[in-house]
Amino acid sequence: MNNRLGRPWREEVARSGQLDAVIALPLKIFKKVAIGFAIVILRPAPIHDNVLCIYAEGPPSNTAKVDDVFNADLGASIVDAYKNRTAIDGFAQPVLWDDLKNMGYELRPSVLVPSGKNPNRIIAGLLEQRRDVERELRLESDAIRKTIERLGEE
Repeated sequence: MNNRLGRPWREEVARSGQLDAVIALPLKIFKKVAIGFAIVILRPAPIHDNVLCIYAEGPPSNTAKVDDVFNADLGASIVDAYKNRTAIDGFAQPVLWDDLKNMGYELRPSVLVPSGKNPNRIIAGLLEQRRDVERELRLESDAIRKTIERLGEE
């Protein structure tokens, strides 16, 4: 969803106003599988002037056990944040449509939710952005290399 190929979809759903919320869940929400997982909530027609981004890396109180990454506290925090649509430092942030457009339709809560006092969140967000840039550069350099090889064969 957040690569170069996913941009047309992100742009379309953001421009249409159908995108209501993006909720990033903890990496180990599925036992023994560390894979990123997000819930995208769409509406048939816009009802808000923003998209709510929730970065649920763990409950705001950070009381979850390592093997209990998704518990009742985290679930209740997500529901409350969604119902109230208010900013919660390091957890939830409403993002205006114009801001999404200006950011190239970026939809990762890890990037859009201010991390406040948690420097690990800032570092994680920057590393994620760096990996994305490196991935796009590799794709572009591969395409250039293939084009040069194809031109050399002709």
